[in-house]
Amino acid sequence: MFPTYPGSTLLDERSYEIKAGDSGGTGHYTVVMQYRLPRDATSHDVFEYFKNHVPPGWRSATDDDCVAPALPPNRSAQLPSGPWVLTSTRIIATFFAPEPGDGVTISLRGSGDNKLLFLDQETLSCGPPGPNPLDRLADDFDR
Repeated sequence: MFPTYPGSTLLDERSYEIKAGDSGGTGHYTVVMQYRLPRDATSHDVFEYFKNHVPPGWRSATDDDCVAPALPPNRSAQLPSGPWVLTSTRIIATFFAPEPGDGVTISLRGSGDNKLLFLDQETLSCGPPGPNPLDRLADDFDR
């Protein structure tokens, strides 16, 4: 079980079928959970908490996980040439379980006066190095 951020409140929990690109469903399901965070939570505090409380055997995604993005052959030709790094690490973090193909992605969002945290299936956000325009979302979240 993945830890829960202190002071957070579960708002929603739903399952959905994992899609396989344009070919439809895979027959595998995952759960997405939505939490309301305390008003004083910052993106830094939330991610530091999860980095320090991952279950035994789990690990944080790193730039090394972006070295060879796993995309279908027909889409990999559309990718710009590397190097690739994790993107938007101030608002999204991925953690891998010891079992291959298992993990969780944590994302933060502001919604009105609420600060929301989503736990969903693992997904990597990789891209070229450099400033990330999505970092402004973390700045908005921290206000």
